[in-house]
Amino acid sequence: MNGYTHYCQADNRWKDRRLRTHGTMGAKGCLISAAAIKATGEGGADATPGTIDAYMDTHNGYTSRDWAKWNVVAAAISEATGRTCEWVENRAVTASSLRDYKIEDGNFPLLRVKTSRRTNHYVLLVDPREGTIIDPGTFQDEPHTLAAKRYTPNRISIFRYTDKPEVVAPVESPKRKRKGWTSKK
Repeated sequence: MNGYTHYCQADNRWKDRRLRTHGTMGAKGCLISAAAIKATGEGGADATPGTIDAYMDTHNGYTSRDWAKWNVVAAAISEATGRTCEWVENRAVTASSLRDYKIEDGNFPLLRVKTSRRTNHYVLLVDPREGTIIDPGTFQDEPHTLAAKRYTPNRISIFRYTDKPEVVAPVESPKRKRKGWTSKK
């Protein structure tokens, strides 16, 4: 899955974590879970919905209605990945306008959708043209499409990495001769 670790918000490891006052991760943790999925794809190997939520808890990351504060979500992703992340915008979107959206270098969108039950839900948008998403509301770790899930996009929240990822050159280990082995010259 492009280097992402898929997390489900209903995973037993964090589903009962309280989101400030009004809900649990299992019931309302889709945004935090989608952010954790993205963080793992950017080198945040230790990022989980539980660690992102713990950061949110200790940094006043939720409103009194348990809505995530976008700038604190970005800071949690920065903490998890070691990269500088910022929240860019949150705007309305439709299915047709989404197809024309281009994911610019360094940007990544978290998409709010209406489910078939008419509730809001957040997913990680992977390919706007095809409507490909990674859905933290399911235990299935393969990407889905908005159409297959019967999701209708209604808002897009865009985050951006403002730094370049650190590229670490591989270090060659010195070659050792094995006992009893000789090279042919």
